[in-house]
Amino acid sequence: MVATVETGETTTHDDIELDDYKSGEVAVEPAPLPFRARLIKYRRIIVALVVALLLVIIAAGVTIGVVTNRTDEAAEPAEPSSPPGCMYPAAQTITVQRANAKTGSDCPSTARLPELSMPAGMTAAVFACDLFSPRQLSFATIPGVGDVVFVGSRKYKTNSTVYAVVDADSDGAAESVVTFDTNLDQPNGVAWVEAEGALYVATARRLLRYDAVVGTLKGEHGVTLRTVLSATAFPPLPTLQWHYLVAHGGALYASNSAGCDHCVPAYPDAAAIVKLDPASCYAPTVYASGIRFSVGFTFGADGSLVFTNNAHDSIEADEAWDTVNRATSAGANFGFPYCYVGEGGTWNETFNDQASSITYNPGGEMCTQYEQGVPIGFHVAPLGISFRDADSLLIAERGAWGGPPVGHQVSTIRSDLTGYTPLITGFINTTSGVSWARPVDVQPAAAGSDAFLVSDDKGGAIFRFTQPA
Repeated sequence: MVATVETGETTTHDDIELDDYKSGEVAVEPAPLPFRARLIKYRRIIVALVVALLLVIIAAGVTIGVVTNRTDEAAEPAEPSSPPGCMYPAAQTITVQRANAKTGSDCPSTARLPELSMPAGMTAAVFACDLFSPRQLSFATIPGVGDVVFVGSRKYKTNSTVYAVVDADSDGAAESVVTFDTNLDQPNGVAWVEAEGALYVATARRLLRYDAVVGTLKGEHGVTLRTVLSATAFPPLPTLQWHYLVAHGGALYASNSAGCDHCVPAYPDAAAIVKLDPASCYAPTVYASGIRFSVGFTFGADGSLVFTNNAHDSIEADEAWDTVNRATSAGANFGFPYCYVGEGGTWNETFNDQASSITYNPGGEMCTQYEQGVPIGFHVAPLGISFRDADSLLIAERGAWGGPPVGHQVSTIRSDLTGYTPLITGFINTTSGVSWARPVDVQPAAAGSDAFLVSDDKGGAIFRFTQPA
């Protein structure tokens, strides 16, 4: 906790003024005593002053080190401390809002579930609805609270919200929605860190941490404490300014877009997945680069980074396919803006007017210096990705706005990035091109569970799919 020491103007004066001597109210001092005698005479005073000084120092130390509790209707939480060497602004107290969740027959999306095509035995339900543009999901089971889904959101030029959707009895249907914060700039990324009891949120530029979360969800108090860990964690991109956020290995990882459909990135940490290490006060360092726009990634048991990538689409000469990718270690470069993956897995140089030295040359040798992703479709817009089990991953495909009626589905791919297959379809009418839902993120409902959750930012819902073994 950062302590604030208030200082004010100090007025000093002598205990005996010169005028007292003039008035004769103080006797004239005798001749001064020898130094040793004076030391003995004033020994008690000196000791008293030293003791007083030590007490002041000790009191100041205690004041700085103590974390205090503030109170409102219920006991408010203690303010978190900063990591050693890092100085953050004082935490802000944010009052939460509680409401009953809407689910099942109360949700318009429930009536559309029969339109879905799913594997035999799989069931679908609306876990919660009437949410503002739900995006990334972060699942947690919290003792004394139940199953909790932390939800980020975003909508173009609209201040957005962070939620905690609570399923207290773990029956697969939410009972309550806690609005943690509102009026945020595109808080797409959310990551719950169980060991800290803290929720991290990535907005357009800022990295935020919310403390006192568990007490809030238990109803012990009605607030959280929001700390701005960095006001400039992410580059000031002109567009595509939202991020995916994952906690892994004691650090946070976030995705940054290129800030354009196709360009040479203006910032070294654009078109990249960056590491935000608390030991470095969350200053970003590039972990993987050459990635036009990833809005979904996860880490495998072997520590490898698996992520989706949305390719560029404005260059007529290029039919760049969206991909799933793997980085086995830090430092990998996946070629953007110079190379792209085409249909059938061709590895092509990009036709780029902004970089005149690069010409369109299918299969060009230049691209061999970069890592190549696995193509899964043209304009399918793969976003969230997570491991379903050790052998397979799930992918949420939102589908491109105004593009062909593709994507708008949940797909699966083996952990070695082969065997890509659509899993759940029917969110879009492929004849009219009109969708009723757009999958954004996909996450397991619980560790080892046969259920998984899918967010839909078009219908404002979270779906729960279950397929018993």
